[in-house]
Amino acid sequence: GWRHVDAQDLLAWREPSAYDVVVLAFGTNEGNVQPFDGVAYTHMLQASVASWRQAFPGTACLLIAPGDRGVLVPRASKPAGQGADRSPPSRAPDFLRFTRVHAEIGRVQKQVARAHGCHFWSMFDAMGGAGGAYRWARQTPPLMARDLIHFTVPGYQRLAQLMAQDLGWNAELFQSGPPPARR
Repeated sequence: GWRHVDAQDLLAWREPSAYDVVVLAFGTNEGNVQPFDGVAYTHMLQASVASWRQAFPGTACLLIAPGDRGVLVPRASKPAGQGADRSPPSRAPDFLRFTRVHAEIGRVQKQVARAHGCHFWSMFDAMGGAGGAYRWARQTPPLMARDLIHFTVPGYQRLAQLMAQDLGWNAELFQSGPPPARR
């Protein structure tokens, strides 16, 4: 939606320096569109971040690339009262289909972030790259939800710790609870 925003329309509800930092997270939903069009995604993201930057010229920003995503494979169906479905599979599933898309999205986001003066952080890289969704799902406790798209509470906590570490923040601040109220 940012690519369709007119910066002048936002002036009524914000002060010029109302935000210290804005976090923009794109990619998981956009990567779900099949077939993925990297050129179209690049144009959309460039227009969105340029529009956002025009509306918030002095605000720091962080563009977050999506994490790895897995592919669910349906189990063979068993008709009532019969043995396992013995029909041969039509073809082997492409377990890294979304991995390749999310890696491309991350490359594009890194370039767009630089072009618009934003910081960049990749959940994909934080998860260990290709196959991270499967590795995180097998952790104890699991860090990835069963849908292989979203994370569990411990997974989101781990991502926050990794992001704080990668960005040079004091991770202990995030582990001790919410910050004190501002006065």
